[in-house]
Amino acid sequence: MKKICLLSALLVPTIGIVSTAAAQVVPTVLYSSGSGVNQFNTNNGYYDRGDSLNDTPVGAPSANQWQTTDPYDPINNTGGTSQIQFIPGYTGGEGPSGSDAGNNSIYWGGYDPTVVPGTDNPSLYYSFNQPYSTTSELTSTTFTSDFALFPSTGGPNDTFGFSFWTLGRTSLLAQVQFTNINATDFGVSLNGSSVAVLTYGSLYSLQGLFDNSDVFNLSIAGVTADADGSGVVTNYTRGSYVPLGSVALAAGSTDLFETASIDWDLASDNPEIIGENYMIITSAQIESAVTPEPATVLAGVFLAGVTAYTTIRRRRQAKTAAVA
Repeated sequence: MKKICLLSALLVPTIGIVSTAAAQVVPTVLYSSGSGVNQFNTNNGYYDRGDSLNDTPVGAPSANQWQTTDPYDPINNTGGTSQIQFIPGYTGGEGPSGSDAGNNSIYWGGYDPTVVPGTDNPSLYYSFNQPYSTTSELTSTTFTSDFALFPSTGGPNDTFGFSFWTLGRTSLLAQVQFTNINATDFGVSLNGSSVAVLTYGSLYSLQGLFDNSDVFNLSIAGVTADADGSGVVTNYTRGSYVPLGSVALAAGSTDLFETASIDWDLASDNPEIIGENYMIITSAQIESAVTPEPATVLAGVFLAGVTAYTTIRRRRQAKTAAVA
């Protein structure tokens, strides 16, 4: 009986400790657009002409590369329309003189009317693999991006936004769209339902969270960018994220979210007629959170308890033999 009580004494407090540890969420950054002030890092003024978003002439690591649904067509000179460069008042880091090797932002849309897409709904997208494991549970995945919109100076106002898909843009899970209201404001919709009105030219931080209940939650915060005399942002201050809405998804959707997309939908439905409104994206990050499976942790605790009990029992036997 004493041996059983000893084993119980070893296991019970240990299990209590580990059950608390089992509830701890372990964050994993799956993608980040850069370090420091978290800017896209690529060559100044480089267009996505048939390559990925973060691919420079010397080639970016595959883990940093985005893809496009509208690759460059050299025959018709269409597609590959994203432009990467320093944007005064929005981009942080080294600024104009050092941006060839430093921090930059994305121009997306009709910023340059001479560069036209080859389709009426081009997208940039980044695919990743969720940290699946037989010993852990995916708790949530969060997509965060700082962005600003600017109204058209000619032609129609096109629609921009973010969308979230299964791997490789196979099945759409959730969609956030930005549509023009007037010269100063644009609307935000979640899966077609209006959820907010924001101001052109202001910097915002969008956060899309897939939780373990298979619900997509959308929040947005205002961002203050402090810039120096050269327009280089020296500090970003994000306000509190305001929940704008949520969408219940099909079972397993949180596990299936493995592609984030930045979208441009032409109002004309004609790639030859683009609106001269555009979007800038200054950062993007994807982070998953996993929780160790309690059963796995408990098995490890039981094994540790048995090992400890066996060690103590052997020590007692050795001590008894020495006394005899």
